[in-house]
Amino acid sequence: YRSTAFINYHVIFESSTEITEMFVKDKYLIADNSSNSDSDEDVLSPSQDSGIVEEKKSKWKRIWEKVKPQPGEEKLSTKERLAKMGLATLLSYGVVSNINSCITVGISWFAFSKKTKLSPLAPEQWKPFLAVYAGFYVASNFLRPFRIALSIGVGPYLDSFIAWIRKRTKVPKSVAIGITVVFFNIVLTTSFMALCILTASILAGVPPFP
Repeated sequence: YRSTAFINYHVIFESSTEITEMFVKDKYLIADNSSNSDSDEDVLSPSQDSGIVEEKKSKWKRIWEKVKPQPGEEKLSTKERLAKMGLATLLSYGVVSNINSCITVGISWFAFSKKTKLSPLAPEQWKPFLAVYAGFYVASNFLRPFRIALSIGVGPYLDSFIAWIRKRTKVPKSVAIGITVVFFNIVLTTSFMALCILTASILAGVPPFP
C-alpha cells in the first residue's frame, strides 16, 4: 500500500512534457469603453445576448461529449485519446493534472498535520503522510472526467500562447513548446505546490519544517 502511495505521489511531476496555457486573447470581442459605450450600436440586443449564451452552452456540450470514449477508442488510455485531439489538448491535460495533484497534496498535508500535530517532513512521518495522500488521490480520480473536459476546453488556447512566444522570441515552434513546458510544469507547478503546502501548514497551525 505504501508503494502505491509513493507511485501516486510521483504523479505530481509525471507530466514534465505536458503543458497548457491560460494566457490568451478572449474569444469574444469586448466593446471599447473609450468609445460611445452608451450608443445603441454598443448595446447588445436581447437576441444577441441570448445567442452568445447559447453558443457557450453549445461549446461546453460538445466538449462534454468528447470526454466519453468515441467509437473505436474504448481500449485507448486517457492520454492516447487526448493525443488524438491534438498536441495542445494532450499538453493541457498535463498541467491540469499537476494542479490537481498540488491541491491534493495541500489537502492531504492539512489533514495529516491537523490530526497528528506534526509536519510530514518530521522524522518518520513521510510514509504515513503518503498513505494519507494516496487516499485523497484515489478520491480525486472521480474528478477525472471534469479534468479531461477542462483540458479539452483550454487546449485550443495553447497554440495562441505558443504563437505569442514565437512572435516575441523569434524561435522555432519546438523551442516555444519547450519554453512553455518549463514554465508551466516546473516554475508554475513548483510555485503552486509551495503555496498549497504553505497554506495547509498555516491552516493546520503546524510549521512545514520541523
